[in-house]
Amino acid sequence: MAGMGENPRILYLVDYQLDYGAEMLLNGLYKVLGRDNLVIYPFLRRYRDGVDEGYELPDGRRGYTALPAQFIKLDLEEYEFDEVKAEILRGEFDYIVMASPRSYVLRSMEAIVKEFGGCPLPVVFNDFEDYPMIRWDIVNRYRPFCCFKRELLDTEENQKICEGFPLFPLPFSAPTDRLAEDVKYDDKDIDVFFAAGNTHPLRVEVVKALRELEKEHGVNFVGGLDPPTPLEGEIRYRVSYDEYQQLMARAKINITVRGFGYDTVRRWEVHCYSGLVISDKIPLMTPYPFEDRRHIVYWDDIEEFKELVLYYLDNPEEAAVIGLAGKQHCLKHHTTEGRARYFLEVVGKCFREQNI
Repeated sequence: MAGMGENPRILYLVDYQLDYGAEMLLNGLYKVLGRDNLVIYPFLRRYRDGVDEGYELPDGRRGYTALPAQFIKLDLEEYEFDEVKAEILRGEFDYIVMASPRSYVLRSMEAIVKEFGGCPLPVVFNDFEDYPMIRWDIVNRYRPFCCFKRELLDTEENQKICEGFPLFPLPFSAPTDRLAEDVKYDDKDIDVFFAAGNTHPLRVEVVKALRELEKEHGVNFVGGLDPPTPLEGEIRYRVSYDEYQQLMARAKINITVRGFGYDTVRRWEVHCYSGLVISDKIPLMTPYPFEDRRHIVYWDDIEEFKELVLYYLDNPEEAAVIGLAGKQHCLKHHTTEGRARYFLEVVGKCFREQNI
């Protein structure tokens, strides 16, 4: 192996389909390790040419994936399988990262195992999918020395698993390459901003509550869902990525609510700005968590949610202090670069403790 130092050299196995967690970690690892210490396979042309197309999906159809708006192109070198094989034979990699449990990652692992008659390198396995189950089938097949999971529920069962097995939380993170200029709290001209996909009933309840606050208390609410809620007169709400960022920067309060999974991209985006973040409670293990009433404000039910919105609009000094603290905490620990440093720290610790 190349020798496990402060900057390991990683073979990062990816899937052509969009996986926000894998893309966020890739973005962060590129910034931390640099181009020469990070090889992705198969090559994702969207980071050079803007799009991957024509690849086979699990159902047999052909896929098309463009580079998401949150990310910038990266100067990644393209490797063919024979070149990856040669690099492994020369001992150029410290370990393999399975960036997801998706089909092309598994195909690549199987090709490597077949070529070498077994896995020639230590393996790290990441799972950024929405489901809470642990993929023991993949763990048992490839025997990773370290595993990460986005939707790692904070339960007694999972806590016990983590005590005896190298399983760690790895939620999404905050991409910062295309942020809008933040607006000082006193100059913010939107009371509340919330825009998201209509992917969970709780999001519908929140929009309904905000419409009631708008009607009954004159709250200046900007946003909505796509597709729209069943509320009378509600229309589909969608804006460009740049406008979305600008609206978060202008809002005194930004709302985040769970979607298909508890962890969402918006959960991290909203903390890149100094407006107060109000969130439903997220029952996930999270590194460097946001503390209630210090970095964020959590609510238990919809009535409490409405009360909190009105309270913090009436108490802007408190809202500004918490909002700024949340932004500072996010930019210190939860950018893509911060998440990559956490990832490398945990992997390095597991590497040493297991004498790999």
